[in-house]
Order: sequence, then C-alpha cells, then structure tokens
Amino acid sequence: MMSERRETDANLQWSETSTPTTASTGMSTLGSSSFRTPRADPNFTMQERHLIVEQQREIDDLRKKLEESNSARYQNLQKMNQRLGSGKNIVRDSKKVSMTGTDSINQVTLSTFLRESVWPYQKMLPPQWNKYRTDKKSMSQILSKKAPAPPGVDNRTYWEGMLLGLTNEKFCTFRSNHKQEMFDQFQGNSFLICFKHDILILTNCPIVKYIAEDKQAGIMPPTDNTGKIFVKIRVLTTFDEDDERDLPEYEDLEPFLRFIDKYVSKAVPLFKKWKRNNKNKTLLDRITPSDIAYTILVFENSRSVWEEELFIKGRFDKREDRKNAQRIAQPLYHAGRGHRIKKYCDGWTDEGRSYYKELVKTFKDLKNDEIWDSSFQKHWRNYQVKYYSINDNLVGNDVVDEENDESESDEENWAIDVGECSSDDDEGSIDKNNDDDNDDEQERNVRRRMS
Repeated sequence: MMSERRETDANLQWSETSTPTTASTGMSTLGSSSFRTPRADPNFTMQERHLIVEQQREIDDLRKKLEESNSARYQNLQKMNQRLGSGKNIVRDSKKVSMTGTDSINQVTLSTFLRESVWPYQKMLPPQWNKYRTDKKSMSQILSKKAPAPPGVDNRTYWEGMLLGLTNEKFCTFRSNHKQEMFDQFQGNSFLICFKHDILILTNCPIVKYIAEDKQAGIMPPTDNTGKIFVKIRVLTTFDEDDERDLPEYEDLEPFLRFIDKYVSKAVPLFKKWKRNNKNKTLLDRITPSDIAYTILVFENSRSVWEEELFIKGRFDKREDRKNAQRIAQPLYHAGRGHRIKKYCDGWTDEGRSYYKELVKTFKDLKNDEIWDSSFQKHWRNYQVKYYSINDNLVGNDVVDEENDESESDEENWAIDVGECSSDDDEGSIDKNNDDDNDDEQERNVRRRMS
C-alpha cells in the first residue's frame, strides 16, 4: 500500500516540461508551450489522486493517437503532392483533403512572412528552392521555423506535404498580380483610333485599335537598339573618380521616376499603410533593388506580347475572334506559349535569371551611391509637385491601389536571402484573390474556432 502511494505521489509531482523536438528528424510532440503535471496535494484524497493519474494517462493516450493520425495524414499528402501536376493545382488539391486549424494558422504566418521578408528582396527563387534541406539558409528550414509541424509530423514530411504547396501558390500569386498590374498600366485608358485594312485613318469606322496610354502620350521608357530600357540610368555609378561628376538634371530622370511611380510601385504592397508609419520617407526609400530589377525584366520581356494583345483587342470585337486570333510575339526571357513549366519552377530562362541578377547588382549599387539621395530624392520631390501638387506624400497615384542531395549542388541554387523589415514596415498583400490585408483577423478567427 505504501509502495503504491509513493508511486502515485511520484506521478503527481508538479513539473515544468517543455514540448520536445527530435533533433534528428525535427518531429514535434503535442503543443509547443510548457505544460504542468500535478503533484500530491495534502487536501487530495487517495481516490482523487488516482483519478488525476488516470486522466493524465488518457491525455497521453489521446496525444499519441493524434500524433499517429497526423503522421499518417501528412505522409499521404506528401505522396499525393508528388503525383499531382505543377503550379497552384498542387495546393488546391491538397486543400480538398481539408486543412487543419494548425495548417490555417501556418498559412497566414507564411503569407505574412513571404510578403514582408522574402518577396521584396527576392522575386526570383533559386532553381532548387523546393528541395528539403537541413541547412539554415534553405527555404525549407526558414519556413519550418516560422510554421512548425503539427505533433507527430517531422519537418520534411510537413514541408513536402503542406508548406511547399502553400509557398508555391503564394509566389505564383505575387508574380501573377505584379505582371497583370503592369499590363493594366501599360494598357492604360484605351484611346480609340480608327483602324481599317492595317492602315490608321482619321474618320469614324467600326474597327478600332486600343493604344496604350503611355505609348499614345509618347512617354514610353527610353529604349536602346537592343530593347533595353533606361540604359543611361544604369551607368550613372560608373565614372572616373579623377573627373568631376556631372549630376543628372530633372529632365534626365523624369522618365525613370515615372517608371518607378507607375510600374515599380506595383511590386510594393500597401504602400499607403507603410507611408503612415514613415511620414518622412518616400517611395524611393521603400522600393528595393529587386523591385526595380524585376519590373524592368518583366517590362522588357513582355512588351512585344502586350503590344500584340492590344492590337488584337482593337481589331476584333468578339471575344471568340480575339481568342482565336494568331499570336506571333514571344517573351524574351520566359518560356513562351505552349511550353509546360516544370513543377515548382517559374519559367524564366537561364538568360533571364542572369540578367535579373545583373540588374539587381546594378540598382543595389545605384541605391547605395550618394547620387540616389542627392539627385534622385531631390528630383522625386519635384516630380511629386509637378504631377500630384504635393511635396512630401505620394497620395492619389497607383501606389496606393493596392530528395536529400544537399552536397550535390551549389548553394546559389537553393539558398534564400531573407530581408529584415522594421517594426514600422506594415506591408499588405498584392494578392487580389486572397485578402491578406486581413491576415491578423483570419488568424484570430482560426484560433477562435479551435478554442
């Protein structure tokens, strides 16, 4: 009897126990916070103490069953994702299995982190970003820390079964919305010009051609004979230090400032919210070299395709005719029409990737140069006065609208550079299809349903 009582008292010791994580597999047990187990209380009867022990055993049994259930569930998801097609279909089919409360919370967390700390600095993910790796600079490890696996599931299984699909879908949305918003700006307010037999005429006619607003106004970005835009801006940091430096005048920078205003701004989600917390800063402080580089890349890549689309839109009135119209133009740095993009890839060619890296370096040097503050910021204020009649705030423009093969490849093919956002940086989503502006409210609702 005394032995039984000592055993019971030992099971009723108060203790602080942190939820363990297996170092070798990254598998977590139930919960992530500390929990307490009861110890003997002089006011408890023997029957009450036995009842507490039995309840604790039931809890342990339920915990074990939950871990086993989670393990089986995510292993099935992992296998299913390996069989499914590419792109956003993966995560959509995964969601048909129904996401748990933990998955929903992690989805919100991932969305916020990708939007604030990855997308602004890295528009083009490395070719092997989707591979699970144990290196802390890999995407799998970075996101696994932000969205831990459920009880009983190791990090690799959760990455391949859930997080990989969520991440891929989010980046697809970022890229798609950015490109669509750029095309909307390129298209602008359509001007109606009579078009008949491939000849522009001035009289009224039933066939019209839609001309891009920028092109009609004669303010398209300056282009060299190879199709590259703003070549003179890119070489502003290359000068002989022995010679006196000539700073650009406003007229030299106005086309580039307009491009930042109308196109690069599309890569900056919810600039107006950021501006409220950074009243003394401008859009030029907010944009990153990646924002400028990727926008230039997309513009040069897609320009001929966009012009062809506007031509077809103007020549054919019926949607069916437009759909069946012959299209010849091809993007410069991206897989063209009819090419199937490999799973988890973005379609950019090797030439396009190299060009993007070159542009990022160019504009990183430019933003770090004293000329950015002495000339670009100065002329940006003049630009605001000229087009918006304001001195220190950008209001009323488009900115406001919204297997383990670790040792077999170079780090640059999978490592991720993550930016640090200050506490004042409150960026929103550019995802038109998923209202990430309400991420905090979504997370509260998820937690409320789980409680």
